[in-house]
Amino acid sequence: MIAVKIDDTAVSRPSLGLEKADVIYIEEAEGGLSRMVGIFASVKPKVRAVRSIRSSDPELLGQYGRIIIVASGGGGNSLHDLDRSTLHGVIHDRGQVGFSRDRSHPAPYNVVSDLAKVSAAVKADGVRNVGFTWAASDPRLASAKAAVTVSTRVGSTPVGFVWDAKLARYVRTVSGRRILAASGAPVAKPNVLVQFCKINPDRSDVDVNGNPSMFTKSIGSGRVVLFRDGKRIEGKWSRASIGAPTTFTDAAGQPLLFAPGGTFVALVRPGAPV
Repeated sequence: MIAVKIDDTAVSRPSLGLEKADVIYIEEAEGGLSRMVGIFASVKPKVRAVRSIRSSDPELLGQYGRIIIVASGGGGNSLHDLDRSTLHGVIHDRGQVGFSRDRSHPAPYNVVSDLAKVSAAVKADGVRNVGFTWAASDPRLASAKAAVTVSTRVGSTPVGFVWDAKLARYVRTVSGRRILAASGAPVAKPNVLVQFCKINPDRSDVDVNGNPSMFTKSIGSGRVVLFRDGKRIEGKWSRASIGAPTTFTDAAGQPLLFAPGGTFVALVRPGAPV
């Protein structure tokens, strides 16, 4: 299994290979911007635009086991923290396997990773349970509130989705417009999970404008809202340790059920709209 840090700004779009990720995390980076972590298990495409790792990523990804994380580089303590983790780092700035540049995009938004080459060169763990319970149906949907759109915020970046009944998926949107990948396919998944987390500045990693990177705590507990089948279900999450899966339950303590086919996970601050 391979995780990839992927840009989430307009200059890098359309993203290459993003629609083929099984799970797409959307997390806060710095200066209010969002960034993505794509989890690739089913297929190993070429992916662009690969960006830098953050110190909170080993904590988030520790639940997946000894998997590969592909990134362009990392500031502050992020690479040191990566090297101390159980993850297999494949880093562009270290001249490691599978990287190239796409000259149709400006740097630093043009780093490409060939995940097939990475997978062939680096031995890593495969799929394991990280807490998602998959089920084609859920009787709770009959009484759940309708939610044909999802609107939240990661940092100061609006993050939206619209339910497409024909696709049976939520399509990622920006300013109401659907996001398409470089293939022309919509960036879409059957589920959107909005997960509320504590988020604090990482003063070891500050950009050229003086903005600190943000550290998203994915160990702990908090509120979640699951969107699937055009409906929304409130719940909570909990995770005990870096190697433990995340538990997602409804108000009665029963597991939340995700529609098969993958999910978005927006990691937001307490109080973010949803």
